Amino acid sequence: MLSWTVGIIDYYVGAALRISRKSDYALRAMIELARSHGDRPLQTGEIAARRSIPESFLEQLLPALRKAGIVASLRGPRGGHSLAIPPSELTAGDVMRAMEGMLLEVECNSSGAPCALVDGCAVHDMWQELRAAMEQVLDRTTIEDLAAREAEKRGSAMYYI
Repeated sequence: MLSWTVGIIDYYVGAALRISRKSDYALRAMIELARSHGDRPLQTGEIAARRSIPESFLEQLLPALRKAGIVASLRGPRGGHSLAIPPSELTAGDVMRAMEGMLLEVECNSSGAPCALVDGCAVHDMWQELRAAMEQVLDRTTIEDLAAREAEKRGSAMYYI
C-alpha cells in the first residue's frame, strides 16, 4: 500500500517529493528489531549488516529513534538495541515522524510567511488531502505488518538454478 501512496505523491508532485534515505533506513532497522523482539538486543553492526545500511548512517539515526521512545538501547558487552514499543503497536508513521517531523510540509512561498491564499486555495486543499491519505496509510501499517509482509515475500520466493 505504501508504494501506491508514493505513486500518487509522484503523480501530484512529480520528482520533487521523495521518501528520505533516513526514513527508509529507519524503517528497515525497525523491521530487523521487530524480527528479534523479545530476544536479545541487536548491536548496530548486526542491524546494519542484515539490512544493508551503512553502520555510520545507522548510528546517526538511532539517537532520534531513542529520543522518540521507539528504540531502547543497552550499553555493555551484552548490549544493543531493541524496540521500546511492541511491533504490533509501532507504526510506519511513528518512525517516519521521528525521522522527518511533520510529513508533507508544504511551503507556499519562498518567504516562509503564511500563505494569503490558504482559505481559497484549491492547491492547498489538495496538499492537505494528500497528507491525510499518506498519514492514513503510514499510521495503519505497523512494523509487525511490514515484518510479516517481508517474511511472506522471502518465504514465497522461488530460486532457479
